[in-house]
Amino acid sequence: MKIGCVYVNAGKGHYIPAKAISDELTALGNDTEMLDFFKIIDAPKFDALNQNIWRWELKFPKIEQALNARADKTSSAKKKLKAFASARYQKNFSRWIENNHVDAFICTHYIPSLILSEFSHDLGLHIPVFAYSSDVFTTPISGLSEHLEKFYISSEEGLTYVAATGFPQEKIALTSFPIQSSCINARYMTKQEARNMLKISDMFTLLINLGGEGIGTISVIEGLEKQGAEVQIMLVGGMNEKDKEKFTSLQNRCKTVKVIPVGFVNNIYQYLYACDIVVGKAGINAMLEAMYLKRPFLVTTVYYTVKAAADYFERHKIGWYAPKVDQQIRIISEYLQNPELLKDTEQAFSKVPISFGAKAIAKDLIETLQNKRI
Repeated sequence: MKIGCVYVNAGKGHYIPAKAISDELTALGNDTEMLDFFKIIDAPKFDALNQNIWRWELKFPKIEQALNARADKTSSAKKKLKAFASARYQKNFSRWIENNHVDAFICTHYIPSLILSEFSHDLGLHIPVFAYSSDVFTTPISGLSEHLEKFYISSEEGLTYVAATGFPQEKIALTSFPIQSSCINARYMTKQEARNMLKISDMFTLLINLGGEGIGTISVIEGLEKQGAEVQIMLVGGMNEKDKEKFTSLQNRCKTVKVIPVGFVNNIYQYLYACDIVVGKAGINAMLEAMYLKRPFLVTTVYYTVKAAADYFERHKIGWYAPKVDQQIRIISEYLQNPELLKDTEQAFSKVPISFGAKAIAKDLIETLQNKRI
């Protein structure tokens, strides 16, 4: 079977789950294709607009939370999305389908989940559209179309949330989180082993996640330096030349804090294994990767759809939400002075009821399609 794995080009939050699902579908003997939603409907202006809005929201998280919370609790958001699905873009999609055969789509972003399921229905294509909630603990209700074949989500809380919207319960499936292949296949390492491989010191280590756009917390570094804290801090994520200069200057100024600018990496699992605590803005993939490899996450910045994830980490005692620098320093200092406290956190991970890997979604999707053909 040919499955189109559809994402929206706005960071890695929706691309990574789509790629993980694609990899598993391929492993099961299916033909897959990674599809950028705005390209298959030929809407470059909306693609650029969406990316600009996304980047703007990253810089102003409080405004983002207020705007998206309001939009998600009204019916206007879905109406506007349906209005976007005008005859022009429906024709563009129809043309794409004429030249590209697919047996089904699975979407990891709410916009294609709604639009493609509506297009498929209105055009009489009979191409099933599946959706996966990359937000894990919630989902934008505007993406819940009655024409979806199935809606996958990876937490009981998320399942309850979707069911409460009135979406048909028989179409909701609780499944594992489709973590990227490099993490799911990662060989276990002790902290010492990972640090040796990365050629860094064997000492208390923080991993600061700057995200793909290089937006993250570094003020905590200056705060720890003022305290004379002896800690090693690795910085991963997006870095432009200006950022590199800033981090190099910070590196030279710090006497007790060892700053290690890293940038983008393909072996994030090694850095996670090497650290004691992950620090940074709340991104679902980063948080769930830390959860999978059993590293507590200190969330410094949250966005609307990720606030539920930060709450989940606190509730299960596998992380903290601390938006103020003094709070962050207090938490880090407590564990720096008494690393034995991390053992309680490690035990808490074993009680978290979330499973990992894209195999369950891939198998269920194929079985659902096969049953439709019988």
